[in-house]
Amino acid sequence: MDRSCCTESDEDPDVEAEFAAAGETPTQEEFDARVQEVIDERVAPLTEEYIDGPLGAEVELALLPLLRFDLPPENLAALQDKKILHLLGLEIIKMRAPGHEGFMYYRDQPDFYKPDNLHSLPRYRETPNGPEIL
Repeated sequence: MDRSCCTESDEDPDVEAEFAAAGETPTQEEFDARVQEVIDERVAPLTEEYIDGPLGAEVELALLPLLRFDLPPENLAALQDKKILHLLGLEIIKMRAPGHEGFMYYRDQPDFYKPDNLHSLPRYRETPNGPEIL
């Protein structure tokens, strides 16, 4: 039988010895199943500890670069117009001027509160090297 998948150490249970002690000669499938049981018994508590502990933070960290909307304002406005995205406090303006029909942009609400004015927010510019936030 091919038992190359198993390594033996002083503290590891010897699956082959277990079968010998029971007076059984296992098939390769029975042997592999018992080895998998031993692995599962050892991994289960560590898996639960990982899931209950650092997994959430690691998933969030791994997803952070993927969950970024790196779009120009007109594309964000188009998504909002299709009810896919919703940004609070910004009004979508659709241009009707010849040559610009359908172009959309955002306009700030006229409330004279300077910190949330669009002029005080970062600006997006497309460059040959990728988007740039000014």
